[in-house]
Amino acid sequence: MSKRTGRRDGTTLAFGIILVLAAAALLFAARQAQEKERRCVSSTQAVVTNVSKERKTKKEGKKTRVYYEYSTDYRYEVNEEPYYGHVMLSEGQRKEEGEQLAVHYNPDDPKEHFTNYRSSSLSLKVIAWVFGGIGVICVIGYIFSGGRRKYS
Repeated sequence: MSKRTGRRDGTTLAFGIILVLAAAALLFAARQAQEKERRCVSSTQAVVTNVSKERKTKKEGKKTRVYYEYSTDYRYEVNEEPYYGHVMLSEGQRKEEGEQLAVHYNPDDPKEHFTNYRSSSLSLKVIAWVFGGIGVICVIGYIFSGGRRKYS
């Protein structure tokens, strides 16, 4: 076998940069969600208009778990004007047609809204900080190692 030393391997650097960029995108999405939450200060009850059951699978080790999500359409009114929305619900959250769910909307722009069933901006921030931390560690590790990897 030949011996190679001093070869620059940018895999760690590239991985770190990708994680840092992903973290930045997640922080941006979290900020957008948080700003939307601040604007949507009024609330009303929406009526579920349609529910579709969707079969999903998830690999857990060697086993595949089957679960269902419910694609849920709803309608709400603000000043007698109808608005429509859509949310994916889990088995435990599922609603039937005709049931109600809370909608928070922007009084200045009622079509901008959210339900309590979406991902929170906090969870996006936590994921972003984890990705960013790992990414920074990879970049710093690459810099301090001189970007070299020895092979024997």
